[in-house]
Amino acid sequence: MHCFHLGNVVLLLKSLKVENLLDSDFMYQLWVLGAMNNVGSLTEIGWKMVEFPLDPPLAKMLPMGEELGCLNEVLIIVFMLLVSFFFFRPKDRAEESDAQ
Repeated sequence: MHCFHLGNVVLLLKSLKVENLLDSDFMYQLWVLGAMNNVGSLTEIGWKMVEFPLDPPLAKMLPMGEELGCLNEVLIIVFMLLVSFFFFRPKDRAEESDAQ
């Protein structure tokens, strides 16, 4: 089990005027993704998502890719979504690069 202090996270959320943490948009997103059940507990997929230091939608893609037999393809997609400088664009050949 992970042991870390959430006090700063709660303080930050409160400073952003999130009064009821259980009714917030990010909790709803976790429920929609299937990471949480109706009573706020982590589901099996939620426990898998916790293992990846990614935004929840990307974290769900990895176990789903494994389940659907396309993990390599999903890994490539997640990587490309995370890295903004994937394509090399030389400054002296910007027009030519953009045309490709």
